[in-house]
Amino acid sequence: MASKPGPLTDWPWKKLGNFKYAVLAPGIAYSLYSYFSKEEGQRDTTGLLILPYLLWRVIHHQAWISLARLKTVQSKHRILDKSIEFEQIDRERNCRTFSGLVTVWEENVSLNHLAAVYALRAMLMVTLVYMMIFIILRVNEVTLRNGIDRDDLILLNGVLFYGAIFLFPRATKLPLWRTDGIIFTTLLHVGPTEFLYYWLHRALHHHFLYSRYHSHHHSSIVTEPVTAVVHPFAEHIMYFVLFGIPMVIPVFTGTASIASELGYITFVDFMNSMGHCNFELIPKWLFDVFPFLKYIMYTPSFHSLHHTQFRTNLSLFMPFYDYLYGTMDVSTDKVYETSLKGKTETPDAVYLMHPTTLESIYHLRPGFPSLASGPYASKWFMWMLWPVTYGCMLLSWVYDSVFTVERHVFNDLKMQTWAIPRYSFQFFLPWQREKINGMIEKAILKAEEAGVKGEDLNGNGELYIQKHPNLKIRIVDGSTLAVAVVLNSIPQGTQEVLLRGKPSKVVCAIIEALCHKGIQVAVAHKDDYEKLKLRLPKDLSSKLVFSTSPRQKVWLVEGGVLTDEEQKQAPEGTRFIPLSQFPLKRTRRNCIYYSTPAFIIPKALENVHACENWLPRRVMSAWHVSGIVHSLEGWDEHECGEKLLDIEKVWRATLRHGFVPLIHT
Repeated sequence: MASKPGPLTDWPWKKLGNFKYAVLAPGIAYSLYSYFSKEEGQRDTTGLLILPYLLWRVIHHQAWISLARLKTVQSKHRILDKSIEFEQIDRERNCRTFSGLVTVWEENVSLNHLAAVYALRAMLMVTLVYMMIFIILRVNEVTLRNGIDRDDLILLNGVLFYGAIFLFPRATKLPLWRTDGIIFTTLLHVGPTEFLYYWLHRALHHHFLYSRYHSHHHSSIVTEPVTAVVHPFAEHIMYFVLFGIPMVIPVFTGTASIASELGYITFVDFMNSMGHCNFELIPKWLFDVFPFLKYIMYTPSFHSLHHTQFRTNLSLFMPFYDYLYGTMDVSTDKVYETSLKGKTETPDAVYLMHPTTLESIYHLRPGFPSLASGPYASKWFMWMLWPVTYGCMLLSWVYDSVFTVERHVFNDLKMQTWAIPRYSFQFFLPWQREKINGMIEKAILKAEEAGVKGEDLNGNGELYIQKHPNLKIRIVDGSTLAVAVVLNSIPQGTQEVLLRGKPSKVVCAIIEALCHKGIQVAVAHKDDYEKLKLRLPKDLSSKLVFSTSPRQKVWLVEGGVLTDEEQKQAPEGTRFIPLSQFPLKRTRRNCIYYSTPAFIIPKALENVHACENWLPRRVMSAWHVSGIVHSLEGWDEHECGEKLLDIEKVWRATLRHGFVPLIHT
């Protein structure tokens, strides 16, 4: 929100809440009626194209967001090397839950039987498109206070387009293409629109208008494509008036076409999104071959300077007016060349992870920002995106290289998160093991070559140490810190616990530590009991018992292993403490559910604006934190295979660096 919000800051349909999408229903109904109520030769396709075009705008925006988020962590051409935090994500994305399908209706419409059949089919088709638009809008946004709705911009666009075909007959039955109209539209943009925008933008930087409107946009110093459309309602109206010049005048001169109208807005979206990327992508050879382009085409670094210097580089897409009126920033060329040259960054630590469920791909940072900025939770409406979901899954079968999804900074420690393009279920397929092990090995060798100090593996890494015994990089699987979290979560004075989990490395270490403390460990399954007994020292085996009657008030459980029926057997007040990264489904209101082993991260850990799986904001799993602590301490030993580090030493080091254990969520 602007520092002193002025009139018309909020959108007119704000009070409609979930029903705001209904503002498009009359326009959809009118366009359908206008098409199907006329003879075939007199039908107007212009109105029918509006809804698919709105969908295209959403997809276009999302493509730029995903591209920019991938490139800013992978590219050496970043312009501003500053962090983005959750506050910016919240400010730039705001939406309310889409509570249901907006009904499209027609009253007192007389259609013959055949037209009615075609109308019904068309309405069903448009309804599906309509659902797709707002499901994508829904997953791209998040309900927050004091934010600006990106989907409101799409709604406003739809209202104006539908209003135009209703009020102005000249706006209907547009031809697909007219060369003279496209040339005319281009000239109108280069002339009046660019000129008037420059002076409007300059006025918006006057303290009166800046504090009431434009300061909201400039709250984001490090820009992303979505930053381009973050403005109060009144400011959007001003821009629509300007961008309406190249669209409305050709309509009244009879030179407009579908290509010129829809193509122009696509051009504006493209340039706007590109200019707000935080990496340079315009090659220098383009300006060397065509020197005049520097006056008619801006670059991301050009506009990034505007967000840091505020009173320079005020032009829309053509820097010509900044040159003309003396507002071109003197460092523009230098920043462009420096960004283009780039600087290779070598991380000190790498966290290797992989998507879990099929839908978790949308929760990765390059996916839908609003989903990534909140804990993972399956949404009912995500089934509508099944073509993309399964397309990503099919792509994962053939793509065999890890890719960078996040980068963080903790004081002087630089960290990255690399994703293995495989889902959880693929790790259990025998014929995929060799392929996955190969990808992990390539990631380790890539990190070794880059000079990374430590790599945090979310799994067992002993295989790679045996294969490459001279690795300088330290491999950490995080088991020691996970064990420490669980042990310190068990209430003081506990005499017995119940184990509901497979005898993994973490489980065995926890059981042995508890038995050393004199705590009796009951195991619910006979097979697990026998396996654990073989792995325990003989002098501790008396503390391990097989039990079929769950009377214990502390349960150590693995998410996905404990069923709902088994949870019902727990006594009232039972504490469920997870042993793995997978959370337990909460079915009991009279029991206490602990978080999976995790830590609240210190404020000094920056550029965190995505949640890790099911964890809350600014919380990292113990496995992730372990690699960070290992690098901070400079420990020169691996932690993988069956090896554990000193549990107390790791625990104290973690707390000393400001990480706070998350017990309840």
